[in-house]
Amino acid sequence: MKKRINFFEVLGILLIVCSLGVLLFTQLHSQYTKKKAAEITCKIEAALPETTPGFPGDYSDPVMPVLQVEGKDYVGLLNIPAYGLSVPIVNEWSSFHVFSCPARFYGSVYDNTMIIGGNDQTGQFDFFDRMNPGDHIKITDMLGTEFAYAIDRIDRAKSADYEHLASGGYPLTLFVRSAYSAEYILVRCSTTF
Repeated sequence: MKKRINFFEVLGILLIVCSLGVLLFTQLHSQYTKKKAAEITCKIEAALPETTPGFPGDYSDPVMPVLQVEGKDYVGLLNIPAYGLSVPIVNEWSSFHVFSCPARFYGSVYDNTMIIGGNDQTGQFDFFDRMNPGDHIKITDMLGTEFAYAIDRIDRAKSADYEHLASGGYPLTLFVRSAYSAEYILVRCSTTF
């Protein structure tokens, strides 16, 4: 007697194949964006003058200069040494930009209002759930001025609207939406000198 093919068995197999395809695409895209971010970081570093320390509050104009690389405007480099991260920061926020590099959501390092959003994919903020208070973060602007920060606290939130991100008056806030928990991880930082 021949076994009849069950519709639900076929559907299950198709769903498994589709899931594996999505997983493979995600991994390949993540590796590509990591490589591209490293290339752009090298181009920006080559264009910058020698770095000098910066002191927020010493600037009368909060507007940060931008550098255009491959058709995109970048406002700085983000470096988190403990996790081996060095990536460019896209000047303007959009959900499209966040898939390639972290992006400035709001503010400036010059007036202590910088908010940067990113993605939790490999090569970007995939380590956010392992960060700790005291970890150091550096942002270098396009004039070669380096601003140093340390993590004060790590919060979790259901939304990432401006009011919530800017609350507390932290000079630097980094945030990412966790793909696993569907909540936002907010890294609140203070300046260090």
